[in-house]
Amino acid sequence: MTNVKKPPPNAVVALSRQQWFAMLPESERINLSAHCRRINFRPGQTLFREGDAMAHCLLLESGMVKVFRVTVAGEEKIFGQSRQGDVVALAAVFMQHGRFPMNAQAVEGGNALLIPSTLLKDICLRYPEFSLRLLSYFCNQLYGVINQVDWLTSSSTAERLAAYLVALSENAGSLYVTLPVSRAQLATQLGVRLETLSRMLSDWRRRGDITVQGRQVRILAAERLRELTLSAKRDF
Repeated sequence: MTNVKKPPPNAVVALSRQQWFAMLPESERINLSAHCRRINFRPGQTLFREGDAMAHCLLLESGMVKVFRVTVAGEEKIFGQSRQGDVVALAAVFMQHGRFPMNAQAVEGGNALLIPSTLLKDICLRYPEFSLRLLSYFCNQLYGVINQVDWLTSSSTAERLAAYLVALSENAGSLYVTLPVSRAQLATQLGVRLETLSRMLSDWRRRGDITVQGRQVRILAAERLRELTLSAKRDF
């Protein structure tokens, strides 16, 4: 057991809410939390950059974070967005090069616990069931990426945009949603040109499917949009 340190306030509670950490003995959670550090971040703040030395992953307690890479042309390619309860850069803990493979930037302000990668790997060695839970998570993530690539290469712009808006609506529990990224970033994320995305939004607005004001979108024809997402649904 390492020297006892004082954990950040409520750090043990934050760890216990995460399904992987909740399965650990309380003593392990207390020890791990004592070696965590809490950070607060504001919208637009960079949390780490691609290529930075990796010493920790982040357990989000609040806010939203996007992970992305920048193309040679200077455009952002967004690979994912994380919210409360998600662990950012978990896979990087086990990468041999010891660096962050992407950039992370706050979309919404919030806070996170920095979990030391060395302690996390040590826990994996001592608790096989914990390791299996992480492996299951990674496999599900990989499966999701494969499905996403399949979806992006076989669906239409309308289907992709509808699926995106419906997912936002379901997460928010409301037909009023806020786009968490700019239109240019959303176009890149959906694999379409910005002009194509803007034209599609304008067409849907004229047809009465949605209303748009800045990043605020109100879905008026929810059923019509859900029908467009049916080809994205899988049985398993």
